[in-house]
Amino acid sequence: MKSKRNLAITIGLLTFLAIAGSTALAQFRGSRFGIAYSQRDGRFGSSWGFSNQFEAEERALSACNRTDCRPVLWFRNGCGALARARNGAYVTAWSSSMYEARRLVSNHCTREWGSCKLICSVCSAGNEP
Repeated sequence: MKSKRNLAITIGLLTFLAIAGSTALAQFRGSRFGIAYSQRDGRFGSSWGFSNQFEAEERALSACNRTDCRPVLWFRNGCGALARARNGAYVTAWSSSMYEARRLVSNHCTREWGSCKLICSVCSAGNEP
């Protein structure tokens, strides 16, 4: 399974995004979000509000600010999460809600690697935090 090869180490929850208000919801609906990750030192970057995948990934890479950062997830109109296992493996998940994205990433990582922690989670507008 491809995600098994891409799983990585345990770190705590660092961030999540919750967007509220009808103006913000209208502004971000349909926009792309991204997460980039450095397996070497656990740094990550996230992005939101971009019109295409390339821009979302480039901004996440810039926010990660490491030469070994790689885009690990991009999504639209949903929520994404990144978790890391003790052995250096990492898992990503996407869903329509933050709760479900976190649950999916945690369950998959724990099932495959034991103890895991959430590194990053982010939601697009119109999706629950």
